[in-house]
Amino acid sequence: MPSRARTFLFAFITTLLPLALMAIGWEIVLRWLEPPLPGNTGSIIRPSPDAEKQFELIPGSTGSVAGARSTVNSFGCRDREYQIPKPRGVVRIVGIGDSLTFGQGVEEEDTFLARLERDLTAMGLRVEVINCGVFGYNVNEEARRFQEVAELLEPDIVLIGYELGDPLPNPPLKKEAASATEESRAARSLAQRHALIDLVKESRVLSFLAYRYSFLLKKFSFSTWDSLYADGSPLWKNLADRYTAMAATARARKIDVAVAIVPQLSNLDEGYPFKSIHDRVAAMCRTQGMRVVDLLPAFLGQDGPRLWVHPRDRHPNAEGHRIIANALLEPVAEMVKLRVPPPVGGGPGPRRK
Repeated sequence: MPSRARTFLFAFITTLLPLALMAIGWEIVLRWLEPPLPGNTGSIIRPSPDAEKQFELIPGSTGSVAGARSTVNSFGCRDREYQIPKPRGVVRIVGIGDSLTFGQGVEEEDTFLARLERDLTAMGLRVEVINCGVFGYNVNEEARRFQEVAELLEPDIVLIGYELGDPLPNPPLKKEAASATEESRAARSLAQRHALIDLVKESRVLSFLAYRYSFLLKKFSFSTWDSLYADGSPLWKNLADRYTAMAATARARKIDVAVAIVPQLSNLDEGYPFKSIHDRVAAMCRTQGMRVVDLLPAFLGQDGPRLWVHPRDRHPNAEGHRIIANALLEPVAEMVKLRVPPPVGGGPGPRRK
């Protein structure tokens, strides 16, 4: 081997080997310091007979999800029981969404929906806020859930908790058809690419660095999100179609809809790499007549990983839910006041916009 090549190889090895050993050492230390991942106890889900949903919460069940106790009422919602028909003079708000809305890893009283109910009540508003979020749901199942709660719970307002992974298809629990359309294959391809990136980010070292430095997070995941939300993406088209269907149901039943866009708990600074996606989702929702609350400003300046329920579970913890509830209080209170019925025998109440 020529001396120049040997010199280059020696320099290459002596540079990379210490870095590799250092990275391995960091990985070992971070994993050793990591607290145990809370588990689940009891069974609160079952396969759903509804073709639009893979599973559902079992009415009347109790258990623990990611270490937090969960009680399911007779309507299949993580909440107490509610009257049907709705009590007179009460403005009923129903929250739907995935594990973020459900409050994975967070006690029931600490979820943003439970906090929101207490805060609105403290303002003198007669409200009920029902948590009908279900962990593991995507936009297809959320749209079906919207139809269900619209028919069953008589909501005045539906609050949708939106997180950026909502368009992604879920791993199948049911046997798929033998053939697949080109559109479904394209959707799965996008989902698989995103899953591969998530697998890479299981490294504690990469998570520690990437979720604190925007350029690294952008390197590892920004291009995939761009593809997911692009005009030609089948997942973006499906998202828009599902929101169109929810908006039609809302108009037919005179339900007001608010969409709370929750940021990725990563680089919560001016370099946050997903702002254009927030804007794109917000614009789509507004075209459907939905009110949008982008929660990114409420989180700016926070250290995202400190708001995770666990180093391996990036759902917002109790403090994250508090921030969400505080940011939603004013816009939701405005919506509630527009729905307050006039006093019996009194003059006209507030007009709806």
